[in-house]
Amino acid sequence: MSIKGVVAVAELVGRLGVTAALDDAVGSIKHRFGPAEVAGIEEGVGEIVGRVVGGLPPARRAVLRTGGAIIDLDGTDVECYGSQKERIAYSYKGVRAGRPHVATWAQAGVVSAADLLAGDEDPRPGAGSLIERCVDTLRAAGAAVRAKVRGDVGYFAADIAQAAVDNGCDLSLGVTGNPAVWRVAAAISDDAWTEAIGMKDIPGS
Repeated sequence: MSIKGVVAVAELVGRLGVTAALDDAVGSIKHRFGPAEVAGIEEGVGEIVGRVVGGLPPARRAVLRTGGAIIDLDGTDVECYGSQKERIAYSYKGVRAGRPHVATWAQAGVVSAADLLAGDEDPRPGAGSLIERCVDTLRAAGAAVRAKVRGDVGYFAADIAQAAVDNGCDLSLGVTGNPAVWRVAAAISDDAWTEAIGMKDIPGS
């Protein structure tokens, strides 16, 4: 279901006035999902992905297992209604929201690990755990290549880079243009750079 579809369902539930009834119905279930249960779900996702990849045509299977693996880190704010919901807070945009924080195996289009944060919660401290769990899924699916962790400038942090290295990954993270970064860049010899692909018309590329 698309995000628009989820929103439409949520609005319909609100109009029908059955929110409280639904909360009562799932209330006894949701509290059974602790860290161990969530970890089990992700392990199940890894096993399912492995079986699906194993059943793909040989060419597609080879691409996923040996053609490269990118782990995309990203978070997004999902606006919510109701002040009593768990893990919900006002985001920097001024809306009450939860913040799904996910690690996606980009080539397969599969969310391999995820955490639910509050709208005002910094995603960086949990990024290392997402990387580790996503790598586990890649291995379960038979991916034999060295993965690359990719994140925007919001993931510019030493511990995230270290987590990528510790889990056997390369990394591509956005970097803020601070003086320390420019000093390091200036120390790299001109012949050590690799030309960017598909950016011929970009000044400085």
